[in-house]
Amino acid sequence: MAFPLHVKSEAATHFSKTNQDLPGNCHYLCYSGIEIEGVKFWGVPLFIPDYERIEQLMKQIPENTGVLISHSPPYGILDLDNNVNHGSTDLLQAVLKVKPTYHLFGHIHNAYGVEKSNDTIFLNASLMNRINELVNKPIFFEI
Repeated sequence: MAFPLHVKSEAATHFSKTNQDLPGNCHYLCYSGIEIEGVKFWGVPLFIPDYERIEQLMKQIPENTGVLISHSPPYGILDLDNNVNHGSTDLLQAVLKVKPTYHLFGHIHNAYGVEKSNDTIFLNASLMNRINELVNKPIFFEI
């Protein structure tokens, strides 16, 4: 099964919009999910509205999620840049609990790649480097 990836880059004020503004085959997953052909997807956005609630928001990820999509990586997994881990510890705890088959993310451009850990395959699909030069190829995989 193949899924087209459409990225809408708009101001943070537009993140609350519903899927009505997207083409029919696109879904904006903001602490929400969708099931496509039996595969359950869940999305975590770039902008977290209330950092005091992040632990609570991570607990919303359903335990039967097959593909978790987030902007940022979990702590310690494809998140290293300049010898510093930039991932989220709350997201890591959620991934360890939910155990999705795939976790797709980007954000840390210099940590591009694929890593398998226990039950999950992690993909940092950052295509550009720190200065926005296209340096990496898309990662293709089959679900």
